[in-house]
Amino acid sequence: SGDAAAQLIETRESGDDVDAARVARWAFFGFILQAPWNHFFYMALDGAIPPTPEPFTVVTLEKVGIDQFVQAPVFTALIFVFFAVIEGKGLDYAKVRSDRTPTPHSPSTVAWVG
Repeated sequence: SGDAAAQLIETRESGDDVDAARVARWAFFGFILQAPWNHFFYMALDGAIPPTPEPFTVVTLEKVGIDQFVQAPVFTALIFVFFAVIEGKGLDYAKVRSDRTPTPHSPSTVAWVG
């Protein structure tokens, strides 16, 4: 799992153990929510806006825009709600608060930050 690899990198210097419960939560999340969500979203998107033979077209730009500005914010909110509930912290914990580290607005901003 990607989370297990991330934890191995994070704990390399401290010698802490990998949090198996956290790995299990992320694996469960991927199996129950992320994989089905992505499958059906992109199937619906391809059904509504068929792919083109060429990868760099206006159609591709439209689909990326829909992904980044419609799907990504909704899915990011679902991630917060899912983990707040599965970790037993409740829905109030999932609310956006100014005292927390800000979340990038879309997955593409993560690549640009580095």
